[in-house]
Amino acid sequence: VAPWRRGELVFTDTPLGQALERLQRYSTVPLSATGAAARLPVSGLVRIANAQAWLRALPLALPVRLHPLGDGGMRVEMATDAPA
Repeated sequence: VAPWRRGELVFTDTPLGQALERLQRYSTVPLSATGAAARLPVSGLVRIANAQAWLRALPLALPVRLHPLGDGGMRVEMATDAPA
């Protein structure tokens, strides 16, 4: 059974931007990553039902910060990037 059928997404050295694109399919809000943050590799298993917790944990594992968007979405950017 494919992991997504069990409510999971599996990433192996996947660029963060691509991982967010896959997660976006199951999200009701826009998810994106900018520049260098989009190229950072991520590996692991994400339970789709816990996607928001996974997003909130990204700054603990990667040199990124989360930027909430007005539409309820989330943009991930490098922690050293200037705010947009």
